[in-house]
Amino acid sequence: MDGGRMNQDYYSLGMVFGALFTIASLANLAINIWARLRRRPAIDVTLQDYVRKSDFDALRAEMRDNDRQIFDLIRAQQARNADAITRLTERLTAWQRGMERQIGRIEGTVSGKGGAS
Repeated sequence: MDGGRMNQDYYSLGMVFGALFTIASLANLAINIWARLRRRPAIDVTLQDYVRKSDFDALRAEMRDNDRQIFDLIRAQQARNADAITRLTERLTAWQRGMERQIGRIEGTVSGKGGAS
């Protein structure tokens, strides 16, 4: 009877080791599945490359304000340029009239001298 009892002990021990091996294999399988399904890199690392909506809205408002300031500067510069062009045109027109008067006087003097001779 000792031989049968010993075989039964080995059998029971083999079943326990087999069950432990199966449990370890299932645990390993579950860990592998979990490792393959989880995000790489982690979500918090991924989200560092993105901006929050509140930060985006704040930056958008700041950019719109900058755009308005730039537009106002351009508009003011265009007004100054238009004024400068108007002043230069007026000065050029005045110079041209002065030159025409002087040429007219010269022509009058030349034709007066020519007619008297």
